[in-house]
Amino acid sequence: VGSVTISKTEGLHSAANLSTGSSQSSAASTFGDDPNELTNAAGLLPGDRGVMFKLQGSYAFPRDIVVSSNMQWVSGKPYTRRLSVGNLPQGTQTVFLQPRDGSLRMPSQNFIDMRLEKRFRLGGSSRITVMADIINVLNIDTPLTWISEVATSANFARPNLIANPRRAMFALRYEF
Repeated sequence: VGSVTISKTEGLHSAANLSTGSSQSSAASTFGDDPNELTNAAGLLPGDRGVMFKLQGSYAFPRDIVVSSNMQWVSGKPYTRRLSVGNLPQGTQTVFLQPRDGSLRMPSQNFIDMRLEKRFRLGGSSRITVMADIINVLNIDTPLTWISEVATSANFARPNLIANPRRAMFALRYEF
């Protein structure tokens, strides 16, 4: 089973001081009181994912063994260079330096997860299933957020949050 989603999420980004790791709020604020805040604020929003592709499948082998897999590819989130400008009469303002057009995007994410399970019949309708899940099989270390999007920062476009590493989970299920 597979799916492809193509989307475009755009609007007025009301927080030049937030990063790719922040979410936008629709709560009342003073945004727009200073016209500098509106500079390049219209365009792609931080949660925009132009393309999302998912593929899932499973196969039941003889002897009650099942192998399944889930693959997900998601295009990276857009971001733009920002600049904090001080010594203004209204104080320091952070503004977008370029249009929010998607020309700068975080790396795409590509994750593959797998499950192996074996069922043991105990008699009647009772059975035990032993399962092992491997998450992030390829051990992809894609950055999910940047430390800073301020162009003059030494940490500009440096990874802050990285995708979780490969890990395994084990489970036991009893059905009766």
